[in-house]
Amino acid sequence: GRWTGRRARRQNRSRDPFSNTSGRRYRANSSGWRSRLPLKWKWRAKRRRRRASCAPSRRGHLLRHIRAVIRTRAAAIREIRADPGAGVADLTGMEAAARQFVLFDFDGVIVDSYAPSFSYARRYNPWLTDAGHRRLFEGNIHDTMAGFIFGPGEEFWSHYREHVFKTPPIPGIIPAARDLSNRYGLLVISSGRSEPIREYLRRQDISDAFTDVMGGDVHRSKVEKIKMARQKYGAVALDCLFITDTLGDLREAAEAGIPALGVTWGFHPAETLARGNPKALVSDPGSLVRAIDGYFVHGTAL
Repeated sequence: GRWTGRRARRQNRSRDPFSNTSGRRYRANSSGWRSRLPLKWKWRAKRRRRRASCAPSRRGHLLRHIRAVIRTRAAAIREIRADPGAGVADLTGMEAAARQFVLFDFDGVIVDSYAPSFSYARRYNPWLTDAGHRRLFEGNIHDTMAGFIFGPGEEFWSHYREHVFKTPPIPGIIPAARDLSNRYGLLVISSGRSEPIREYLRRQDISDAFTDVMGGDVHRSKVEKIKMARQKYGAVALDCLFITDTLGDLREAAEAGIPALGVTWGFHPAETLARGNPKALVSDPGSLVRAIDGYFVHGTAL
């Protein structure tokens, strides 16, 4: 009797959604049908409104963070330009702070090696034209030249060393590399072998400006080499910039998820490079430093 009656009264109150008799579940002494709804429904609606109002503020916080990072990097570059020797130990000041890297292609960007490459390909494939040879560099050169005939063993690399070591670097590229090495980590990502590239850089007294050289002996794909370099040095995609002279390299950079600049003094002209959607096209090494600094400071090459 006693317990049955209490339980019945409690059940009857819970079945009536508009009852104001329970102060714990419903708001008493209020008017209007909205105020008579269960409080938990109101709490849920309030949470939904609060979450919806938070979305713009999160976006604003992210934009403020990005602007702060850009201002910090710009200030660091100004300080390094004012005193290039300050804070340089194992890594340059900018590299240590932001871990930004400039990835250079070697053939066509640092040295003009097109003539020895074409002459050797013509030795065993006399039907090959200049335009046809340049088209091979619209993809990965190891894949596009898979069906070509070559000489035995180390003949190509002996031919390559003989001619390339006699060829001076692109005018203005060595001062540009030295200047950039004060602010960024420089790497060479090439389809050629690593050792001839290192030897060439040593002969030009510029090897100390480059942190690493990753040639075709490391991996045939530049996509994989870019990923390996990012993993090795802990760099995010937007803190890397690839400098190249071929459409194939621009495509591989896009596949690897990093931005790239095209230089027009190499294997491919500006019209061909434009098909790869580079951040910018640079026509001379004197403008290269300004374009790279412009990308890292403002997000667009100047």
